[in-house]
Amino acid sequence: MRRFQEQVPDVESEQHYTFADFTDEPTEFQPEGSYRERVAVLEKKVAELEATVGYLKDSVKSVDGFFRARIGHLVGEFVERCREATPPIVEIQQAVEAVFQREANHLAKAILSRIQPYALR
Repeated sequence: MRRFQEQVPDVESEQHYTFADFTDEPTEFQPEGSYRERVAVLEKKVAELEATVGYLKDSVKSVDGFFRARIGHLVGEFVERCREATPPIVEIQQAVEAVFQREANHLAKAILSRIQPYALR
């Protein structure tokens, strides 16, 4: 162990580092605008985009509500027009009964016309 300690020089005695050495950006590595300025600009753009997204979400909700209301109104109007165009069920039933009555009368006359000659004999 002693041989190893003799061969390795003491590294700590050469230079002591501080926290500031690792947090500050050296001037030779900084571009024209510092990173902090660029980050601030990007943060501002992100905040603007978030506000725009919020505004667009509200716009989508209002447009969606408008179209849902309009479609609901049009569906109601369509149903009302269909009801007006379709005759009531009572009228349909009366028309069907009239057709059945007429057909029944024709059938009865046809049956009587066939039976009557045999009944008179």
